[in-house]
Amino acid sequence: MDTNIVNQYNLVKIPSGTFLMGDTFGDGFKQELPVHEVYTDSYFIGKYNVTVKEYFDFIQDSGDEFQEIWCDFIDPCFILNEGGKYKISEGAEHFPMVQVSFVGAVAYCNWCSKKNGLESVYDLETLEGDLTKNGFRLPTEAQWEYACGGPEGFKCFYGNEFDAELINFKGYSGSYKGRRASNKKIGGFGLDENSPVPVGTFPANGFGVHEMIGNVNEWCHDKYAIYKKDSEVNPWGASEGTFRVIRGGCFIDGKEKMRKSYRHAIHPHAKCMVDGFRIALPNLF
Repeated sequence: MDTNIVNQYNLVKIPSGTFLMGDTFGDGFKQELPVHEVYTDSYFIGKYNVTVKEYFDFIQDSGDEFQEIWCDFIDPCFILNEGGKYKISEGAEHFPMVQVSFVGAVAYCNWCSKKNGLESVYDLETLEGDLTKNGFRLPTEAQWEYACGGPEGFKCFYGNEFDAELINFKGYSGSYKGRRASNKKIGGFGLDENSPVPVGTFPANGFGVHEMIGNVNEWCHDKYAIYKKDSEVNPWGASEGTFRVIRGGCFIDGKEKMRKSYRHAIHPHAKCMVDGFRIALPNLF
């Protein structure tokens, strides 16, 4: 892997390993069962969610190829469309990009691949993704959960016990609350105190990744399906289906969803103020 790519995109290397995927602590929802063993090769994942500034650069560089239907630009949002011209809401540069669909997220991945001479993973018409290619992609659901738990396999990203100081969830009132978008009415947030904070606000876990639980939901590569009990090696998700996996919980969710195994499904064209994403790459060393 080109160290320039690693540094430019704030990637961290996750080592290969085997883990138990799903609700191993017995307090989740039925879609988190059955627990099953998963092996994953090593890979790279974004240290942070893709930021507003990073996504804005994609919009500007893509020109007429960018499709406005990939995002919503109606408050609350961090990128505005004023008279056909896009602009970043003042002070929003380092917040996670939200109001972006699965399609808009994988289009960003393809753009990153093209800029760096890598193979595009996604077909934007069919939304099929080929993970044998070497380009940027969304993390698979298994990769996401493995990275979230850290080397210790923690339940809540930083440990096994919920800590209301370390996660931006519904009603968060910890020492970082002054950084929320609503505090300064950034991006149209302000009517409700529940809102995102900039990436990197909360401490990283043992793998060096930030805010994988709380703050914003994160799109994953996989089509949504019910788990099977069989062990798996580098799973890509279901071969059929429409809905895509979202992980992590967000700033309007209660603490019952602030767990690494929490999962739900969303239509790939859905755009919401709580949904963002982070990027991943295969280990090319």
